[in-house]
Amino acid sequence: MTESTVRLRQVLHIGDKEITVLELTVGDIIDLGYLVTGQMAPDADEADGAGAGNKDAAGEDLFSIGGIQKLLEQHLELGVQGAKLEDLRRMAPSELKVLYEAFKEVNTVFFEVAQQVGLKDLLRTLQETVRKDFLNSLAAL
Repeated sequence: MTESTVRLRQVLHIGDKEITVLELTVGDIIDLGYLVTGQMAPDADEADGAGAGNKDAAGEDLFSIGGIQKLLEQHLELGVQGAKLEDLRRMAPSELKVLYEAFKEVNTVFFEVAQQVGLKDLLRTLQETVRKDFLNSLAAL
């Protein structure tokens, strides 16, 4: 599969890391939507457990702290390359803000379209899920 040359990206230098923030593809967005809602994507493999309600293949609740952490670890590279979840935990809030602003910038069209077609609830759920996990991760430090 060839990657589109039109796909927006922004390269950041945060600390000693070079991080590339990517525009999500339509497939990425659909897959994330299925993950957040706990539904199975139409082309998902039954064996991977992705559609087992709100449980992963190991039976862990996708919306538990551990479940959300697994999802972030597995899917972070869809939009952010060059940094792992552990790297994000070590960043200062000002560094995370830079990363977040870059993500919003390269995915502006997605957020605009999502609002227009009524995906507000999905976006709100995704935002709240990530916010809760991030706050819980900070508390665990």
